[in-house]
Amino acid sequence: MQASKGQENSDVDMFKNIGNSLSETPKFYISFDNKNSFISSRNAWFIGGKIGLEYQEIFRYGLGFYALFNKSYSTYINGIKESEEALSFNYLSFFAEYIFKNNDRYEFSLPISLGIGYSWLADFETVKNGHIQVLYETQLNGMYYPLSFFGIGAGVGYRIMLINNPYIDEQFSAPIYSFKLKLILGKLFKK
Repeated sequence: MQASKGQENSDVDMFKNIGNSLSETPKFYISFDNKNSFISSRNAWFIGGKIGLEYQEIFRYGLGFYALFNKSYSTYINGIKESEEALSFNYLSFFAEYIFKNNDRYEFSLPISLGIGYSWLADFETVKNGHIQVLYETQLNGMYYPLSFFGIGAGVGYRIMLINNPYIDEQFSAPIYSFKLKLILGKLFKK
């Protein structure tokens, strides 16, 4: 069974739909990505990208890499700022994404990822408190295509730390939200 663009993928069992799409020839998939989140109560902005395979615009999987972009970390004692350090957190993720609705104007998908990374603190002289972290993320993403080659979208989800850094007193498990712009080069160059 081959699903065509414009068909809702939810009319068939999700796993059957993914299995059917995997029997077809995949296309190369690359995406530059950003995620907004929180570390404790502070905003955290992650930048990165994904590379993998896409099957019939129904299922994608591959690898992603993300790095914390804003790295300020301050220690306060009795309300007085004692130190300022840079918090770094980078991770590699294995992702799978099911696209459950896809037509010429809209795309809705459920990506999940399992990541392994490393976080640490650094001041001007030393790197300290480094530790491996393992995380799980899930999101609900939506895209709208006002033009056939250009889309805008957003996503919401949650990050759960399976293994946290015990040396940094921060809460890494947090909601995720993102805003996306998508340029489909193949469709743009066909115009």
